[in-house]
Formats: sequence, structure tokens, C-alpha cells
Amino acid sequence: MRTTLFSLLLTFTFALGSAHTTVLDPPTAVKVVEVDFPIFKDKDFKIIYLDFELLTTNVKSLQIIKNKSNIAFTDDVSKVSVDGIYEIDYSEYSAGQYDLELLTYTGERLRSTFVIE
Repeated sequence: MRTTLFSLLLTFTFALGSAHTTVLDPPTAVKVVEVDFPIFKDKDFKIIYLDFELLTTNVKSLQIIKNKSNIAFTDDVSKVSVDGIYEIDYSEYSAGQYDLELLTYTGERLRSTFVIE
């Protein structure tokens, strides 16, 4: 009797779990091409992460440039701590190639690229 009750409970639990479906957005392919610094992606949440601790110099500002000509985003990152993580939400970005440029205090421009397909 106990095993039958347990079997019924187990079957009912799995039946409920399999009946639940999740609707997801269509997948967005993001390709990262690291040039001067590493960037990390989370395709589930459509976020790109920039780890300031991995940079070899202090950064003053950040720009995201689409297709080598249009500035899509700019930010003053001078107050981000040297061991901070900077998040970029790309969920609203259209398909294309984006250059992530960092301007240092010495005038150097560091660049890495990500492509949204």
C-alpha cells in the first residue's frame, strides 16, 4: 500500500512538471571577439560583462560603436572600482557588429568586439 501510494505521488509530481512549458524569446547569437581585453556574455539574460580587475590600466570612459560608425552607447566609468564588474544589457540592440571601446587616462583606446546575429 505504501509503495503504491508513493508511486502514485511520484507519477503525479512528474506529470505536473512535464505539463509546465516555458515560452522563451528566440535565441540571439552573440559572438565575442576579444582584442585588447576580455568580455564575457550571458546569452540567457542578454548581458555582457566587463571585469575591470582584468584590465591593466584605469579607464575613464566606455563607448559602444555599432558597425564602426554609430555610437550606440557611452558612459563615464571613472568611478567604477578597479575590481568592479560592469554590465551591458544588449537586449535592445539590433543585429550588427559592436565595438566596445575603453578610453584610458593616458589616451589609449582599448577595443573588443561583439556581434549580435
